[in-house]
Amino acid sequence: MRSVLLLSAVVLLLGCTSARVTATLDDEPVCPDFELRGTHSKRKGALKHPVKVTVLDGKTTVSERVALGKRNASDPASVLVVQDENETYTVRFAQCGNEFAPQPLDAVVEKEARLRDDHTSYECGEGKLFKEIAVVVKKGKPATRRIPWQSPPEAACLTGDGAPAPVGTATP
Repeated sequence: MRSVLLLSAVVLLLGCTSARVTATLDDEPVCPDFELRGTHSKRKGALKHPVKVTVLDGKTTVSERVALGKRNASDPASVLVVQDENETYTVRFAQCGNEFAPQPLDAVVEKEARLRDDHTSYECGEGKLFKEIAVVVKKGKPATRRIPWQSPPEAACLTGDGAPAPVGTATP
């Protein structure tokens, strides 16, 4: 009898919580891979100053992600976590203070990126809030779980123009 009551309490508790689902970040910019000038060394495409996207329910942070930009237009959209319930979330976009360092694009980096779901050890630094929007999610309607990309003040992608000077070379 006691186990039946305990099981009933667990089922009731689970029935009152909403499932966590993903929301997609629509129209994230495409920053293609590039070669460093003069080195022919392939680098991973990314925004020079990535954007930290934060989903809030009131004052509580629900989900957070640093968006680097897609490497190809066909890449899947970045995702953030929300609850599958009728809710209006506040979504904040802040441009990272730290520039994203060009990363070599070789087999090891590719393998690590796949294993870590494209997460990096990049530190955003002090992000500067540039846009805040409301996103309305409707329970059971995946089409409402879309977050429109907000273009940052500095939207440039990394390019091969900024090749480092060779060691021992003076900069004018």
